[in-house]
Amino acid sequence: MNHPDPSRLNQILNRFADRRVVVIGDLILDEFVWGRVRRISPEAPVPVVEITRESVLLGGAANVAVNLAVMGARPLLVGVVGRDADAARLAEQLAVRGIDGGTVLEDPSRRTSVKTRIIAHQQQVCRTDRESRGPVGGELSERLAGAFLERLQEADAVILSDYGKGVLADGLIQKCVEAARGRGCFVAVDPQ
Repeated sequence: MNHPDPSRLNQILNRFADRRVVVIGDLILDEFVWGRVRRISPEAPVPVVEITRESVLLGGAANVAVNLAVMGARPLLVGVVGRDADAARLAEQLAVRGIDGGTVLEDPSRRTSVKTRIIAHQQQVCRTDRESRGPVGGELSERLAGAFLERLQEADAVILSDYGKGVLADGLIQKCVEAARGRGCFVAVDPQ
């Protein structure tokens, strides 16, 4: 196996220092419910998980922003959440990691995407998804485009992070790419 040169990796990582990167896309809260199984349910042949702890991480475009921050970049996050308790939890996780959520827009007609993994004995038992998958349109799409253009004015690069939750509809993708190219920004896509 060919291993990368550590000095070259450091050079690459050092180039991220203080770079401003607009990340626009689907924001997800990844929730983990940890426990153990000691019996099978009498109602159905499924394990009964006794919950011992819970944790949350940022997912989707929010995870991309976290990874950029860890590498020393300054992520400028643009996305949509619902007006719900999960949006507040997502905002709290952004703040803990020092990520500016000032252009994360609320849409009361949508729910914040939450993926819950139930894990017992280090094995995922099941996953539940609570989300809106319909395309963002109309006035909200225009507000998203405006938030993106606002962040683009201070950006060195752009990442479009599409997890199929409706934030990056075709028209918005085209607007973002054209605007970023017009400013000479590097554009990358994180498709799922």
